[in-house]
Amino acid sequence: MVLRLLLQGLLNRVAFFARFRLFASEAGGTSAVEFALLALPFFMVLLGTMQVGLIYLTQATLQGATLNAADNMLTTNFAPPPTVSSIRSVLCAKSANMYACDATLKVELNTLQALSTGTVALSDGMINSGSSGTPLVLRTQTTATVFTPGLGSFATVSASAVLRRP
Repeated sequence: MVLRLLLQGLLNRVAFFARFRLFASEAGGTSAVEFALLALPFFMVLLGTMQVGLIYLTQATLQGATLNAADNMLTTNFAPPPTVSSIRSVLCAKSANMYACDATLKVELNTLQALSTGTVALSDGMINSGSSGTPLVLRTQTTATVFTPGLGSFATVSASAVLRRP
């Protein structure tokens, strides 16, 4: 009786391994499994690449708009004196909908001497146009659109333009 039970248990194990070998030898569906394993990393890299490109495009657009705003101040010869709203209107006109024209768009016009040698945080709404011949720095900052998780900390873009008041 004991021998019969041992023999039956051994046969059951052999049958299980035979079924497992049959299952392992099947190749149907391997493409679907491989795609399922590789699709998520592939699409994350693809979306990340597109996100970084969008951030750089927003940076370039903001830089061009900032240079245009500085040029606008020079061509009008600072008459009327620049205000935050006038600078923002030029920036928004040149935005090409790459960034929002809301509270996230920060503008600062300050003299070059007022900025220290280190990194200086941008103070929104600061307008100091100085006197004639004073070198000025127009600094702008905004947030790019983020659609990829994990890249939100890279979304802040800034631009600057240096000009001399006539």
